[in-house]
Amino acid sequence: MKKVIFTGLVALFLLLALPGAVSAAESDTITVTGSIGGTIDVSVTADVGFGAMTPGNTYTDETTVLTVTSTFAGWTVDAADQNTGAGTGYMLSSGTPLSNPFEINVDAGAYQGLPFSPIFSGSAGTDTADIGVQQQVVVGDQAGSYTITIVFTGASV
Repeated sequence: MKKVIFTGLVALFLLLALPGAVSAAESDTITVTGSIGGTIDVSVTADVGFGAMTPGNTYTDETTVLTVTSTFAGWTVDAADQNTGAGTGYMLSSGTPLSNPFEINVDAGAYQGLPFSPIFSGSAGTDTADIGVQQQVVVGDQAGSYTITIVFTGASV
């Protein structure tokens, strides 16, 4: 009888101890990161000069070539006036704008004012586009040396 009670106590002890022996193991985590890079290179040919401008004329140049070389699957290029203050989108002479906004086009499309977004888009590889610029000068525009700087900015999509 002592043996049966002893065996019962051992069995009871094992049943009570078993849940502690089978408890969950400690765990830990790791974070895995990575990135896929890409490149985009935007370039344009030489500056444009309209020379002496006179009222009543529209000055146009369509000799600029925009070249984009990219490893991105998709990309766009925006065109904007470097000037972000008063007169944005206009040729300026000492802060004085011409009466009409400066306009730009791509591949002989319709002329549009700045900013022009997107002006050009494509996929991985090298693409080119012909860029046209246009400025109308009217009676009442003040004498001066007028300029505008256009910034072409590429981005992945």
